Amino acid sequence: INFGVTPFHIAVQNNQMEMVRMLLVKGADVNARDNNYGETPLHIAVGNKNMEMTQMLIEKGADVNAGDFYGATPLHISVENKDMKMMQMLIDKGVDVNAGNRNHETSLHISVKNKDMEMMQMLIDKGADVNACDEDDKTPLHFAVQNNDTEMVHMLLDKGANVNGCDVDGKTPLHFALQNKDLEMVQMLLDKGVKLNKQYAYNRSCNYLHIAVNNKHIEMVQMLLDKGADINARNTTED
Repeated sequence: INFGVTPFHIAVQNNQMEMVRMLLVKGADVNARDNNYGETPLHIAVGNKNMEMTQMLIEKGADVNAGDFYGATPLHISVENKDMKMMQMLIDKGVDVNAGNRNHETSLHISVKNKDMEMMQMLIDKGADVNACDEDDKTPLHFAVQNNDTEMVHMLLDKGANVNGCDVDGKTPLHFALQNKDLEMVQMLLDKGVKLNKQYAYNRSCNYLHIAVNNKHIEMVQMLLDKGADINARNTTED
C-alpha cells in the first residue's frame, strides 16, 4: 500500500466496484488526493483503464480536470496509455483538452511524442490547440518534425500549425528538419510559407542556408536557393 492514501484510493486501485460504491455512500471524498503523487481516485481508475469505475466516479462528482502533483490530468494519463476509448469518454465528459501538465505539455504534445496519429486527430477535432507551447516553447509541430513523421506534420500544417514558431533556443521546425537531413520534410515546410531569410537566435543567428551548407547537403542548399534564400546573408559574430 502506498503512503498517504485513503481506503477509497485502495478500493479504486483494486478495482473493487462494490467496495467503492459502499465507501461513497458512507461519505468517502471522491476527489481526495494521495500524499505520494497527488493522485485522485479518478487518476487511478483511468490509469487502470477501468472504464466502468471511471464513469461511476465522474457521475459521483470526480473532477475530470484535476491535476496531480506533476500537473497530469486524467486525460494526460489516458493519452500516455494510448487508451483511445478512455480518452474519448473523458472528452465527452467535458475534460479540458488544452490543459497542460507541470512541463506545460498538453495531451496533443503527448500524442505526437507517442506517434499516435489517431489520438492526435481526435484531439485536434475536439479543439486541441495545435500551437500550444510546452515549457521549452516547443509546439506539437516541433516534435512531429523531430520524429520525422511526415504524416503528422502534414496534418498539423493543414490544421494551422505555425511553421515559423521558435522554441526557447530559437529553433523552428525547419531547423530540426535540416538537422535531420530530411529532404521531404524540408520541402513540406518550405511549401507552407517559412520565413527563409529571417535570422533566429539559434546558433549565432545562422539562417537556414548556413545550416544546409554546413551539413554539406547540396540538394537542400539548392532547394533553399530556389525558394529565395539570401546567398549573401551573414550570421552574427557574437557568442
